[in-house]
Amino acid sequence: MSVIIEQRPPIPPCKNWLCSNPGVKKCTRCRYARYCSRECQLEHFKEHKSYCKKLAVPENIVRLHHANHMKEEGSTLMKSGRLDEAIYKQREALHIFRELLGENDTHTAFTCGDMGDALRQKDKYEEALVEFRKVLDIYRKVFGENHILAANTYDNIGHVLLAQGRVDDSLIGYGKALSIRINLFGENHEDTAQSYMFLGGVLSKKKQNKEALEKLC
Repeated sequence: MSVIIEQRPPIPPCKNWLCSNPGVKKCTRCRYARYCSRECQLEHFKEHKSYCKKLAVPENIVRLHHANHMKEEGSTLMKSGRLDEAIYKQREALHIFRELLGENDTHTAFTCGDMGDALRQKDKYEEALVEFRKVLDIYRKVFGENHILAANTYDNIGHVLLAQGRVDDSLIGYGKALSIRINLFGENHEDTAQSYMFLGGVLSKKKQNKEALEKLC
């Protein structure tokens, strides 16, 4: 006798971005935001209240789901190298996120980050920097300076600056990422090791550039 196992979708995570627990309770007004506890709901209330009323409108929930779908489509297109199409999808999603959730929501940050990555791959470095700096500004407002997402974004800024040949400027970005990781994880952690690897690569490149210039002179 076969047993049919009911497949249920996973519970979305708590909307408080500092928490990773399942969001088992819904906001009673908008029915969209989910939290693991009343404590997390209260902690996130300052951010949530700015758009809760908008999300209480069913049409806006539909639009928000559409934006999430477009963002995922953009990520898939980017992985397959279809960068122009990816950027188009991401811009459409970003417009809705900004309208419904605001400029300082993490959905906005994630989408700006995806756009920055696509623009970097197209060698549009100045445009990519604009997007990554928007991401950094949001993360610093929401989480503070000492957060892994801020560290990751400093790395992304460093990557773009290095691709532009701005070696000294890239060192500043990588150095800030390293400082955050040491504060969060200590010296003996794989994330910290990654930061040292980035810095080592840049310093090696800087030494090679110096030696090449000396030979030319």
